[in-house]
Amino acid sequence: MIWILQSGYGLSYGNYEYRSIQCSNTVSSDKLFTVTVEVANLTDKEHYEVVQLYAQAVDSPYGNAAAKKQLISFEKVLVPAASSAYVELTVALRI
Repeated sequence: MIWILQSGYGLSYGNYEYRSIQCSNTVSSDKLFTVTVEVANLTDKEHYEVVQLYAQAVDSPYGNAAAKKQLISFEKVLVPAASSAYVELTVALRI
């Protein structure tokens, strides 16, 4: 299971909307996959936003002691005023 969360859980100075979240359907031969998201700035000033990608292990051998969410990737992006920016997060699988 994968989550994309805004930085600071609403503590940012900007007002953002995450759109068009897409995850690659395949994993490359070097065990990489990508997640792409559009970050829309709904304000009249440019702001930085940190897009955070979290994952949850399914059927972890640690059972209930396993972390509920683990940060697996993040990217800081400058989003122009009243515009959007696209962020591509690349994740290496640990199998």
